[in-house]
Amino acid sequence: MLDGVDGITLLDELMDFLSLQPDEVSLLPPEPQRTAFVAHRFDERGEQAMDKLARFLGLLGFAVITGRAYSPKSIADKVRSRMEQQAIVFVILTPGDDATWLVQESAIAKIQGKPLFLLKETSAEFKSGILADHEYIPFENGRVESCFVPILEGMREIGYATE
Repeated sequence: MLDGVDGITLLDELMDFLSLQPDEVSLLPPEPQRTAFVAHRFDERGEQAMDKLARFLGLLGFAVITGRAYSPKSIADKVRSRMEQQAIVFVILTPGDDATWLVQESAIAKIQGKPLFLLKETSAEFKSGILADHEYIPFENGRVESCFVPILEGMREIGYATE
């Protein structure tokens, strides 16, 4: 700054002299909501994978909700309302009996327009139905943590992480 010269006045005079107009102040878009719904099997393998994923997402600043906690309403209503309130949906497909409800929850997320991350253990059966062309992230032998880098790549693509 020059001695004895008001910086704002000098700047205004320079802008007038150069016929410059200030840019309109633009607000940055709001940060995306950092909440996630995680669908998984309620057996030991599914819950272990969910716990690892929830811890990872928590480290990224996400609040994680599942269908695990009791609610005094139908399971379908409980899951649908919890999913509606979250920004992103993760579905962990692990081996076990019929996974139709996991496919249905994936379809609900897709219909709601939410980003959907499918994590599929290689030995899990997955009848994709309407999700046939949806990309999934494979993992082996319960090692869901091998999905963390592809999850970050996907997060970057949808605006949750920067380069």
